[in-house]
Formats: sequence, C-alpha cells, structure tokens
Amino acid sequence: FSSGVESEIEGMIQVFSENLNRVFWGDGTGRLCLLNSTTNITATSQFTVDTPGTRYLRVNQVVDWVLSPGSTGPANTNMTIQTVSSSTEFSTVTNLTASITNNSLLTHTRSFNNEMMGLLGIVDDGTAVVTFQSIERNPVATRRYWRGNVISASGTAGTGAALTLDLMQRAYDQADELGGGRIDMIIAHHSVRREYMALLTPDVRYSPMQLKGGFEVLTYAGGSRPTPFIFDRHGIVDQSGLTAGTNIGSIFFLDSSSLKFYLQKDFGWADQDGRIL
Repeated sequence: FSSGVESEIEGMIQVFSENLNRVFWGDGTGRLCLLNSTTNITATSQFTVDTPGTRYLRVNQVVDWVLSPGSTGPANTNMTIQTVSSSTEFSTVTNLTASITNNSLLTHTRSFNNEMMGLLGIVDDGTAVVTFQSIERNPVATRRYWRGNVISASGTAGTGAALTLDLMQRAYDQADELGGGRIDMIIAHHSVRREYMALLTPDVRYSPMQLKGGFEVLTYAGGSRPTPFIFDRHGIVDQSGLTAGTNIGSIFFLDSSSLKFYLQKDFGWADQDGRIL
C-alpha cells in the first residue's frame, strides 16, 4: 500500500511540475495547441492540431476549446481526451456541442486566460500580448520601452529559418543598445541545441560550463563574458500560432535581473483538520 501511495504522489508531482514548466514558456492564454482544419467543424470527437501538436496532451486530460484569444470564454468545455494517436491527432470521449474553426485554442479546462504569464508574453513585441500587466505595448512610437526585442527569422513553412551566429549576436546586441540589458541566460528547445552545435567551431566564444550537480551546458560569449545556453524540452517549437510551421525553435535571450518569480507558499500537504495521510 505504501509503495502504491508513494508512486501516485510522485506521479502527481511530476505531472504538475511538467505543466508548470509549460506555463513558464507560455503567453497566459493556456493554449496547449491549435486546431488545424480548412473548414469549421462540429459534432465530432476527432481532431487534427498543430502549433505545436499533441506534445502537451495525454489520455484522460480534461480540456476546453476556445475560438480565439479574444474570446470571452470556451465554446466547448469539459471534454476528456480518449486517445492521442499521433503528434498531430487526438480524440475525445464526447463530440463537440458547438462549432469550432481553424486555429481555435485547446486549453486545460477552466484555464483559458487564467494561467500566469510566461516568457512568450513577457519577451514580446506586442504580437502575442498587446496589453502586458495593464500596460499597452502599442503604438510603437510611444510604447517602444514596453516591447521586447523580437528578431524575425522566419523561413520556409514547416522548416523555419537556419540558425546563424549573426542572428544570435543581433539579439545580444539589441538588448544592450535598445534597453541597456545585460544578457546572462539563453534558453531554447532541444531542437535548437542540435542546430547550435552544428555551428560550433574551435573558437574561444564557445565552451562548456560546469553547473551544480555535474551538468554541462553550452555557452555563448556575445558580450563581455560567456552566457549559459540552456535547453528545455518545453521550449517554444512553433511560436504563438501566427503562421503554422514558422518560428520553429525560438531562442530567448534574457536579462534575469528584470524577471521575478513570486511564490506565496511552497507545496505541502493540506492539513486543515489534522488528519492528513
């Protein structure tokens, strides 16, 4: 019995941690993926999705369909996922009760616009999040200070653009030139690591750095000192759904002094009646 309880608890912690990590990368809408359909669909339980596909979906997950980021609420609620058959297809136990359209958002149930703001909304030029923490990012002429530096590297749909050292250096330099930022962390999805490693040459700007716990990360020295280049499986693979297949492998160049994470209370058992397990 004790081993079973321990296993269930560990599983809950893992699922919760993974979902929280996904939220850290998001834009606050709660989007898990987008519907990929050439026509409006209704009365079905079979779905094809992209941006980024089914990577955040699992069997028995309860989800909602939302027509657009500007919607006031979900069009279909409390739908339980029955199967995840491929990287782009899944089914639910029940059929839709209301029609949805191409690029409709799939979210955890009751999560639409209720998730905390993540990097995609924080480091943004007003494309994903126009109003950030009650501050308007448009128009550019008067709100430039509140807009993140976003460098477009769009390429062929479905493949994105090739990573270059020049693009990376431009991101590094713009943070300093436009905002006085000091980049001390670079993070991206695992797929970017393979592209970056292919660019590595015997140069003093690139070297491994030893972190606590014995892990090694690559570094990039675009400024006065090497900057850790960290890779995360929840990193942005297909950004925001603006154009499906583009912006694959987004890289975030961060000045950690401008980012804050507040925790009201650490995780623990709810001991309200003195009878916790």
